[in-house]
Amino acid sequence: MKRLYSLLLLLVCCHVLNVKELSAQFAVPAWRYVGLDGGNVSHIVGSGDTLYAAAEGGRFFRSVDGTTWQEITSLGAVSTILGLASNNGRVFAVFPIPTDFPSLYSFSSSTTGGVSWESFHAILPMNSRRLSARPIIGIAGFPDKVIVAASEGIINLTTASVPFTQVIRNPEVLVVSTTLTCIANRQNLIFSGTQDSLLHTSFDSGKTWVVRKPGFTSVAIACANDSLVFAASTQAIFRSLDLGISWQSAFTLPATMTIRSLAFSRGMLYAATTLGIMRSRNIGKDWEFVNTGLSLMRITDVIANDSAVFVYNLSALSYLKLRNERLDTILLPNNLPPNFIGVTQSAFWASSADSSLWRSVNGVSWSYIGNLPGGANKALAIGYAGFDRNIILNVGANTWYSDNVGRSWVKSGFSGTFFADQYRSCFATINDTVWFAKGGFMRSVDRGKTFTRLRFALNPGNNQSFYIEYLSSFNNIVYASGTYNNSLLGAFEDGGIFMLPLSQLQFDSTGTAPVKDFESGRYICSRKGELLRGYRYPPGPSIVQYLPINGSWRGFPPVPNATATMTALAANSTNVFIGTNSGLFILNAVTTSVPEEPTARRQTDTDLLSIAPNPASDGVSFRFTLAKPVSVRLSLFDVLGREVMRLAEEENAFGEKQYNASLNGLPQGIYAARLSVGGRFITKTLRIVH
Repeated sequence: MKRLYSLLLLLVCCHVLNVKELSAQFAVPAWRYVGLDGGNVSHIVGSGDTLYAAAEGGRFFRSVDGTTWQEITSLGAVSTILGLASNNGRVFAVFPIPTDFPSLYSFSSSTTGGVSWESFHAILPMNSRRLSARPIIGIAGFPDKVIVAASEGIINLTTASVPFTQVIRNPEVLVVSTTLTCIANRQNLIFSGTQDSLLHTSFDSGKTWVVRKPGFTSVAIACANDSLVFAASTQAIFRSLDLGISWQSAFTLPATMTIRSLAFSRGMLYAATTLGIMRSRNIGKDWEFVNTGLSLMRITDVIANDSAVFVYNLSALSYLKLRNERLDTILLPNNLPPNFIGVTQSAFWASSADSSLWRSVNGVSWSYIGNLPGGANKALAIGYAGFDRNIILNVGANTWYSDNVGRSWVKSGFSGTFFADQYRSCFATINDTVWFAKGGFMRSVDRGKTFTRLRFALNPGNNQSFYIEYLSSFNNIVYASGTYNNSLLGAFEDGGIFMLPLSQLQFDSTGTAPVKDFESGRYICSRKGELLRGYRYPPGPSIVQYLPINGSWRGFPPVPNATATMTALAANSTNVFIGTNSGLFILNAVTTSVPEEPTARRQTDTDLLSIAPNPASDGVSFRFTLAKPVSVRLSLFDVLGREVMRLAEEENAFGEKQYNASLNGLPQGIYAARLSVGGRFITKTLRIVH
């Protein structure tokens, strides 16, 4: 009997082990998050016991307990929030509308805690003798109007008799001032500070105004009740018990604290700062961070190989190193933080503000190489040729090459004008040919000694401008990705990203290559055996796909945080890294290369979607062929990125497909057709003429 029990126990153990092994073998990898709470918060406002905050990148948060924050996405894809206000349970927000008309703004209000919104648009006075169309300073909200503090005056936008779909074109100017710094309201009270230490005050919702001299320049104001008002300067918190007639200094602010906005809620004072949200229980004497859930760590670059991983935190303007699922600050041996980190085939490279250049083969120990060439104090990009036998460096408006591991440098020669500084620099290499991009791109066939500027245009060339942001070499092909704009497409996001095999283009004698079509992809990188691309189409999550050698595109799991916008992509042999506006996401995904059937034919985007006629007037046909059953969706978008027509949405679609659409209800102009095929997106433009 004992032997029988032992045998049964052994079988059970073996079964459990097999199940665990099988589960580990076939488990779907999951993203894990590494980051810090806090970041640059521009506005905060209290509505009862609920707080609302606006952060960089147009992100909007709500807190019902004054401690933890939840992101609200109901405002949609907003580039920046210029002001917040509240009044009697209603919260107000204002943001610019991305059009060619710079003074058009959207004003939204919600009585449902940000779940749903009502909006109207307004055009602020432009080319006026008194008022310009410069950015909004802030807003004060009322049931029948919104008071706007612009950079040259206070404006009244009356909404009582205006439908929400209408645009207010001639708003009333209430106060003329070129130095406004802030605005706040509580019920009928309005306070607006200025750079010249004045305080404009209204007790009747903006009908009449008085001017007071508090003796300091207020950068933020909060109304606590019918008599108590708080104001912040760059150095101190002030308090008034008589609605701004007299002021007393409450407490001096720490030198590291920069207040951008104030709010009063639950008997406590809250401050929006460049490091997050702080709270004071004793009217400004002591402060504590309340940043839980406020993930604003903006990672704009990830530099990785199998020995180390570094990220650049744009929110703090600093590089960090990934150690044990934690991001730590780093210093070079000269006790200075790096202002640039790049990687070549065999080493990391870094520069610091004293113009020194450093090299590390493991990301831990750094060796001093020398000073940066040309007297610069910061490198912008680094490349290589011939397995690091030649190093190529972009510094300022020049590229330099070295054939002795950076000990001496020679300026590269190049034909054509160099690029503007606002674009990201990057290199990619195939053998002795080096590609360099900085918005536009150049090619060197002699390991970086000389560069020739090249260009490409979408055939037949319809005013589209391409800006390369990333280069990556894979399987002896250099790929480029980035953004493009069009004088007609404007800010249309879905049609504004591209990826194409740059080194396979055919350049004519003028250095120009026609491009008939391209795939979607904003961020690209490569590792042994795979090319990776990433992008995000709001409101969906960030997507990363990989292309094995001789294979077809396959997808990793989507990032679990759907509000996290991808800002960087990198990989080593065991992990994929995504930098976002919320921090760093890591996926354990070992590199693999899956061969394709020899007879299989890879379908190109040109084969997959065709539009005819184009241009079109009354009707148009969309055709595509699917080699296997897959889910598809076909939509048409206008220049503002709004879906104006959904032509198809089908599960397990297969074979040849054709969808016809009438265009009689659409105004003429440029539109974008976007086809989603199993998580892959193909975008083509359609021109409608009547």
